[in-house]
Amino acid sequence: QWAEPAALWEAACSSKAALLFAGSRAAEEFRRNWDEALGETAKLQGRWLSSSSDARWRGGFRENATHEVRYIVRAGRVVLLLSPEPGAALTFTEFRRVLSGWTQPDDHECVPICGAPSDSHSSALHTIVAPSEEFPDIQAALDAVPEDEPLHRVTLKAGTHELPSTLVIQRPVLLEGEGRWDTRLRTKDMPVLRLEGPGASLAMVRNLRLQVCSSDDGEGAPAVDIRSPEGEPAIVGCMLSAGGRWGSCIRAHGGSPQIVRNIISGARFGIVNVDTAGRIEDNEIKGLGESGLVLVSGSTWVHRNHIADCGGPGVLAVSDCRAVLKENDVRDCLSGVRVLGKRSEIQMRAGNRLLHNGLNDDHQLEAPPGVIPAGATATVRSCRPYAFVPTDQDELLRRMSSCMQHAELVVLMRAARRRGFWVKAKIAHRRLTQLRKTTPKAPPPSAEPALREITVSSKTWDGVAAGFGDHCVVVEPGTFCEVIRRDVSGWILVHTSLGTRGWCSPHVFN
Repeated sequence: QWAEPAALWEAACSSKAALLFAGSRAAEEFRRNWDEALGETAKLQGRWLSSSSDARWRGGFRENATHEVRYIVRAGRVVLLLSPEPGAALTFTEFRRVLSGWTQPDDHECVPICGAPSDSHSSALHTIVAPSEEFPDIQAALDAVPEDEPLHRVTLKAGTHELPSTLVIQRPVLLEGEGRWDTRLRTKDMPVLRLEGPGASLAMVRNLRLQVCSSDDGEGAPAVDIRSPEGEPAIVGCMLSAGGRWGSCIRAHGGSPQIVRNIISGARFGIVNVDTAGRIEDNEIKGLGESGLVLVSGSTWVHRNHIADCGGPGVLAVSDCRAVLKENDVRDCLSGVRVLGKRSEIQMRAGNRLLHNGLNDDHQLEAPPGVIPAGATATVRSCRPYAFVPTDQDELLRRMSSCMQHAELVVLMRAARRRGFWVKAKIAHRRLTQLRKTTPKAPPPSAEPALREITVSSKTWDGVAAGFGDHCVVVEPGTFCEVIRRDVSGWILVHTSLGTRGWCSPHVFN
């Protein structure tokens, strides 16, 4: 079968897994270029086969290997024929490495030649399994993916993988786990995945459990850090959690990330998008310590997300945010949608439901005076009356410290946080966690809220460079700031997610 391929691969040029040869179509030219590229590596061994018109090379990592590279003259394309034997994935990556630089990608969709012709609908040319004998290290498997063909599949075996460092994706890889969320990647106070560079603009991550562990006083990190300035990297069907003071499940800077059908919980912040387009769709965001969705600038499409039980705003729009919200369900948060600054122009299209957030109807959509999001008047906004919430502050704190009903305690904590009793609310949250664990049919415990008020910077500001002295901080768009003290002049003493502490101008948060 592998020595003489069926006519399908020679006649149907549109279905070849091929590379368009950039030089002459003569077989002699291909042989010369292949031999020169092969001389730079000592890994492959093989021989040329006799052919009337085409150039055929057979070999691999071991002697008598039956993998084949064929240059078809009449089609002007290179076909990689992989024999179904151990080491095929590693051989494929080495073939592509030898061909890189003097060939260019084909404009036809690739198919897995080593499979059956009926598998030609698959978007991945070949599957790499890691950890395995061929690729004992996950990072090595990611680096083996070709740069010029999208969505080559890297499948991670089921089980828990403790990562000593962040996995960096710089190639258009399809990274997925076995089973139904049976593959868990876990780190300690560092991102699990980082997508960066132009090669990651077409990468996809799916069907994985991603977890950042942190100690009680740890700083934490985003589970997925996306830094691809262009393209559409995708996070699909994953379960994410992130511990720590600044833990967030997904943090994206630039580009058009596609964040679809994920389950996000167990973190202080959910999804943080800074100056991005793309979409956030069909995600379940629940039980977060602070904000579920933070949008800083950009024009993200936010559609059919369910956001519930967050200690902060369900959706926080910052700076000149031009996001479009449609058919989202936000409930049981400190506030439904909160807009910071007067430059935001978010659109509230039909189908959004803001229910039982805060303490009254005004807390469903909070915006500065004069800022009315488009379509806000047509948004469903409702909050049940909470007659048991005391108006007196001392009575509120006394009742919150003695309440033994988890549903009532959640509302009392909201009232305390809205009045500035951040520390008291955090102490009450520890008791809420125990009540939810011991009460049948209670919601799962939520992540711990912050000890102080949290705000988000909307612009870049360097107080030292601006001449305000060494006691000032440096912030970037999307930097989280924990408010330590507000001066009568308006300046704010903050502790930032960048690890610095100092004074910051109030215009940074407008």
